[in-house]
Amino acid sequence: MNKMKASYKRNNDYLYNRHLKPVIGNLRTPQITTEQIQKVIKNMLKEGYAPSSADQLRKVFSIVFKKAIERGEIEKSPMDKVEVPEYDNERDFNLSEDKALELYDALMNYYSPKYRGIFMFLLEGRRKGEVFSLTWDRVDLAKKKYWFESTQNKSKKKRTFVLPEHIIEVLESLPEARTGYVFKNPRATHANGGLPGGKIGDIRKRWKTILKNLDIDEDIKIHDLRHWIGNTAVNSGATFEEISYVLGQSSATIAKRYSKIRENTANTTVRNVHEILAGKVKSK
Repeated sequence: MNKMKASYKRNNDYLYNRHLKPVIGNLRTPQITTEQIQKVIKNMLKEGYAPSSADQLRKVFSIVFKKAIERGEIEKSPMDKVEVPEYDNERDFNLSEDKALELYDALMNYYSPKYRGIFMFLLEGRRKGEVFSLTWDRVDLAKKKYWFESTQNKSKKKRTFVLPEHIIEVLESLPEARTGYVFKNPRATHANGGLPGGKIGDIRKRWKTILKNLDIDEDIKIHDLRHWIGNTAVNSGATFEEISYVLGQSSATIAKRYSKIRENTANTTVRNVHEILAGKVKSK
C-alpha cells in the first residue's frame, strides 16, 4: 500500500472511530438507522467540521451498506436519506480589505513560534495536511528549500519550494530536535507509541480563537487561505502555471507544464502575494 492510500485509510479509520463508532457502537448492519447516521453528521458539523468532511464519511461508509445489500443483509442503505449541507469546493475568500490585513498580521505574528510557523506555511499555499506531515529530512535550511515527494502531495510529482527568511527564522527558533516532524505534537499520542513528538492533528481551536478575536465570521475555513492566495495571485497578474505550482495543484493538464516553472519563479509569485496581503502594494 503506497503512502497516499495508507493516509486515505487512516483518515477513514479516524472518521469511523471518532464519529461513527460512538453512535452505532457494536450494532450489526441491519440495526443501523438513518437517524443514527444523521446524528453523526449533525455532531460533526456542530464540532466545526466542514460539510465536505461529513460528506466524505457518508460516501466512504455507503460502500459498507452497499455490500450488505449485495449479501442480502439489508434491503436499503440507511445512507440513502442522510442529508449533508451543500458545499462548494470552489469556495471564495470574502473578507473586507481591512479584515484581511488584520488576519494576515495575526497569522504572521502569532504568539507561539510553532503555530506561527504552521500559519506561515499555510500562507505559502501549503495544505494543512502537508504542513502537519512535514518532516525535517525534507527541509534544508542551508539551501533554503523544502520539498514533498510524489507520494506526499496531490500533484503526484516531487515538488520543491523555496523557504522564505521569515519561516527559516521560526524553524531555527524551535526548541525540539531536528528529527521527525517539524511541528511536533506536545501531547502523547497512540499513533506515536504513547509518546509526545508525533504529528499535530488539528489547529481548529486556535483558528477559531483568531477569528473571534478579530470579529471575523467563523465560516472562514483554514483551507480558504489557499483560495485567498490563489485569488490574490490571479489579481496580481500571475500566470495559471505559476499559481498551480505555488498551490501544488494536481490537474493533469497543468502537471505536464510544471517543468516550465522553476521554484524560484513560484517563489517570486508567492512573495508578490505576501506584499499584497500585508498591504504593502495594491493588486492590479
